[in-house]
Amino acid sequence: MKKFLVTVVLATAVAASAQDAGSNPSATKTIKDQAEYNAYTAAIGAGDNCAKGAALDQFVKDYPASIVKEDALNAAMTSYQACGNATKVGAMAEKILEINPNNVLALVVETALSRQKPDPQSLAAAGEFAKRGLAALPSMKKTATESDAEFQKKQTIYGAIFNGAAGHAALATKDYANAQKYLRAAVDAAPDNINDTYFLSLAYLSARPKVDEAQLNGIWFIARVINAVPTFAEAVKTGKYYYKNYHGSDDGWDQFLNLAKSQPLPPADLNTKITKYIPPTPADQVKDMLAGKDPTKMDFAQWIFILTNGNQEQTDTLWNGTLKDKTLPPFLGKVITITKEIATVAVTADGFEANTAEVEVTFASPFTAKNLPAVGASIQLQGIANSYAKEPFLMKLKEGVQLGVPATKANGKAKPTTKAKPTTKKK
Repeated sequence: MKKFLVTVVLATAVAASAQDAGSNPSATKTIKDQAEYNAYTAAIGAGDNCAKGAALDQFVKDYPASIVKEDALNAAMTSYQACGNATKVGAMAEKILEINPNNVLALVVETALSRQKPDPQSLAAAGEFAKRGLAALPSMKKTATESDAEFQKKQTIYGAIFNGAAGHAALATKDYANAQKYLRAAVDAAPDNINDTYFLSLAYLSARPKVDEAQLNGIWFIARVINAVPTFAEAVKTGKYYYKNYHGSDDGWDQFLNLAKSQPLPPADLNTKITKYIPPTPADQVKDMLAGKDPTKMDFAQWIFILTNGNQEQTDTLWNGTLKDKTLPPFLGKVITITKEIATVAVTADGFEANTAEVEVTFASPFTAKNLPAVGASIQLQGIANSYAKEPFLMKLKEGVQLGVPATKANGKAKPTTKAKPTTKKK
């Protein structure tokens, strides 16, 4: 992409003014010194483009106060571009900007050359050149040989270059609002510029907090990139990830790619092309859990989820109808605290990981010092549900017993009850 930026963007930008660079300026500017006039005429008439660029560069050195100094440097820059000497093109642009900081063509060249360098400082410089260019662009004058259509086309090309660089520089500093503004202007002007289209997609997708409109636009533009460069693995991975995240699945992805391929800019009804997945609320999940499974066959993670997220009717149904005063099935607990009479244990994957007490067991018979389980040990337990507190959650069991021998040594690595998982996303 960087090679494209240098070889195509620069060539297009400089060529847009080439028809005027090097023309005899005597119609508007008069060189009064005959020797200076002859030198300028000879430089303009030099043979090939490389020789012409060198001759015009030398003319400026020989006549640093010439009235046509800027014209000569413009012509030298154009000639060096035509002969493929990018270094000299940049050098001429620097000299031009020393004379006229608002020379649009020189700003285009400096913007493009700085942007293609790999270091952050150069990209930042490209952004600054670009913003100067955008400020100067409205004041650019049409040349005598240009038609209105040609002048408008040139302004569009320059604007796309400036906006692309300014947006890329903003993206690099995570200034997503300006990155979106500048890069969208660039892509609107040049929809087939895949370089800027990719950066625009990232500016939309990376912005936080997430906004639906930005997510949709980001998915659209990265789909455009994938259509143009199907082998761009990172774009494919990113596009599918954000599509699935927004839509809830990858259903319809291929059809969406085809839609994005057929038109350069997102349609006004883009939000109807990708429906947004709305996850069920905890209350909805509780309703589905109670409707779909016998509560006596649930595990602790599911019981805890219902008791902490359900409404009063749902929690009463589970607690009074299934758990209270019932002997619970044997379960695995990780000891968090323990005395001879009472232990607090973790019983879910979250509790095991966070070392959080979720169940308190009062034992039917106290432990002795010899057989007291260690903190961190994983042990099999059973008891009668007695009461629970919702926040922080803690269920209390009475008549507790330890079943058999410890499930593992006191290392806390035995597998606990699994986490209660949200309802699977649906389209």
